[in-house]
Amino acid sequence: MNCFFVFFNDLIDQLSESGKSVHELEKSRKRAELEKEELQAALEDAEATLEQEEA
Repeated sequence: MNCFFVFFNDLIDQLSESGKSVHELEKSRKRAELEKEELQAALEDAEATLEQEEA
């Protein structure tokens, strides 16, 4: 019976660690998405400036 408790405690620990990993991945994904949006805006600004200079 004690073996089952150890087994389940190990599973709970693994799930907890997996949850933390998922949370960290989600934070990284959000940071990357924000950076992508910022870079896209900078690119659009640069393209608009270039078009104005060429005109």
